Amino acid sequence: MSEQCETTRAGDPGLGEQPGSMLARLVEDPARFLVRWPAGPAVHRRDTADLAELLDRDGARRMLTDPAHRPKNLGMVHQGASTLDVPPSVDHPTHTLVLNGPHLTWPPLRRAAQLLSAELGHRVTANAYLTPPGSTGFGPHWDSHHVMLVQVEGAKTWQLHPPVFVDPLDRHIWTEIGFTPEQLAQVHRDAESVTLTAG
Repeated sequence: MSEQCETTRAGDPGLGEQPGSMLARLVEDPARFLVRWPAGPAVHRRDTADLAELLDRDGARRMLTDPAHRPKNLGMVHQGASTLDVPPSVDHPTHTLVLNGPHLTWPPLRRAAQLLSAELGHRVTANAYLTPPGSTGFGPHWDSHHVMLVQVEGAKTWQLHPPVFVDPLDRHIWTEIGFTPEQLAQVHRDAESVTLTAG
C-alpha cells in the first residue's frame, strides 16, 4: 500500500487495541490455520465487539455519506439480483447493501487487510454486505478465491455448495460463465446450510 493509504484523518475510526495477530482475531488456532487452510467450511467463535471495530452499521452509514470513505463500487441487491434503481442505504427494509472494496477506503478494514495479508502471505481484500432480516443477498454463485466470512451483527444463513470448478482460476468468474441448468440443479440439491451468528 502507498504511504497515503497509511494516513488517517482526525476523527477517522481506528482498530482499537490491536493484538499481535489479525488472524488470531478471526480464528481460534492461527498456527494450525497457517499450516493448512481449511478445505471446507469451518466456523470460529470470536469476540463480537472486537469484530465490530472493523466495520459496524454506523461505520457503513459514514462510508455512504463521507466521500473520503465511500467505496467506488457499491449498490443494492434484492432476492439475489442487483437493483440499479435503488439508492444505497444501510437501513433499507428489503434490499442488501453491497460495499465492494472498503479495505481501500475504511481505515480499520484497510489496516486489518494489511495485517492479515502479511500473516497469510496472500493479498487480502474485503467486501461488506448488510442484509435485512427475511431477505436474500446474492443468489447461487462461486468465488475464485478463498473467502472468510465475519458476522458482526445479527445472523445470516448461507447455502454452501460443492465447487462447480475445482480450484477455479481468476478467469472462472461466475458472472461471466454462469451455471448450466444441470449445475444449478446440483447446487440446489447439494447445498449445505450454515448459519452464522454475530462473532
